[in-house]
Amino acid sequence: MGEYIKREEAIAYPLSWDHYDKAHGNRHFIAGVESYREYIEELQTADVVDVVRCKDCKHRIYDGSRDLYYCEMYHGMGDVSDDNYCSFGEKADTLDD
Repeated sequence: MGEYIKREEAIAYPLSWDHYDKAHGNRHFIAGVESYREYIEELQTADVVDVVRCKDCKHRIYDGSRDLYYCEMYHGMGDVSDDNYCSFGEKADTLDD
């Protein structure tokens, strides 16, 4: 899966810093952390979905007579590459490769 940042994790990250102590910490550092958190909270989020590649998809069918894989969702579209993907992709329960 590609990399993306989850808002909750980005906001929580400064809280895990050893130096972040709101009660006793450096006021400039604390102000920077607070500004960072406000900035992250206001960022526009991306509409992100996990992509299922053909090699991992349950709709990928092996045709032994032609020695190739095809997609059952595309009505017999033959010779799909491992790295292809589409909006119909669904993770296979078990992979036979």
